[in-house]
Amino acid sequence: CSPTEEEEITLCNISSSEWRRVAYINMTDPEAECPRGLNEVSNSTTGQRACGRSVDGAGYAHAAPGGCSSVTFPVNTTYSHVCGYARGYQYYSMNAFGNPYLRTINDAYVDGLSITHGNPRKHLWTLAVGVSELFSNLALRCPRDGNPFNFTRVPDFVGNNFYCETGSIGPD
Repeated sequence: CSPTEEEEITLCNISSSEWRRVAYINMTDPEAECPRGLNEVSNSTTGQRACGRSVDGAGYAHAAPGGCSSVTFPVNTTYSHVCGYARGYQYYSMNAFGNPYLRTINDAYVDGLSITHGNPRKHLWTLAVGVSELFSNLALRCPRDGNPFNFTRVPDFVGNNFYCETGSIGPD
């Protein structure tokens, strides 16, 4: 998906001539490359390409301690709104917000994508990925409103500025 400038404005419900594209990574383009700090991951069955942490065949991360990879995109101007589009692919076992010991913005607090800004960092939005809909460890699933068996705790600094999904419905 490559929205035009007009579609971007419509998607964000904001009318402005001041939009600036800060980053654009379209891995459906065969010529596209991952930004420095991320590694290309390919699915040999579907041919889909994505950017992410480096993992081996057993699913173990080869990244910074805590399993993080970071990319900084300089903005070099003031701004009041942020609009974005993210597409994620699940690989191996994802734990959403499942680690109760990683609770600050500088921790690897989520399996997914975290978008922050500033120095010190401030949270904008998070895409979290849960292990599966029916996994027995409820703390590794996506948090759901109104679920009395919801054991997943979203870090306070994230608030409601997140989306969580899983690509797996099956049990353990």
